Amino acid sequence: QDSNSFNHKAEGFSIGAAVLNLGADVRYEDSEQKDPLPRLLRVGIAWRPIVTETFQTTLAADYEKSLLDLKSGFFKEFFAPQFFISKYGLEVNFFYVWTFRLGYRQDNENEDHYLTSGFGFGPHWINFNIASDRRGETRYSVIFNYPLDLK
Repeated sequence: QDSNSFNHKAEGFSIGAAVLNLGADVRYEDSEQKDPLPRLLRVGIAWRPIVTETFQTTLAADYEKSLLDLKSGFFKEFFAPQFFISKYGLEVNFFYVWTFRLGYRQDNENEDHYLTSGFGFGPHWINFNIASDRRGETRYSVIFNYPLDLK
């Protein structure tokens, strides 16, 4: 079978960055109070060491930084490790339908560090995901993927 006939991402490295929530502050109808959106910078790197027709693995690291309340020493504080949230993970995907995840989150040097786990199900165009951590928090998501190439 031709290696391009199944839907997967190639082996190798990927990098990405996003600046999130750059909109206007939230204003309330009955008061002068306004609250800023949780403005964030997120950068990450992923490595796919194994990609076959039925099996794929991904190792990833993400770093997140709040862009709120930065002091005048912007660059000094911005790159200080104690102000980052770090996330590391391993994802294993079977038949490009079943996904299992294991991760580790470190909010900063003085905050809680904990393991996370997750499970996903779905073909490439829709996924249902469940994630939980040792603090007892569980999150659910449904993700729709819209390909640009609609053959």
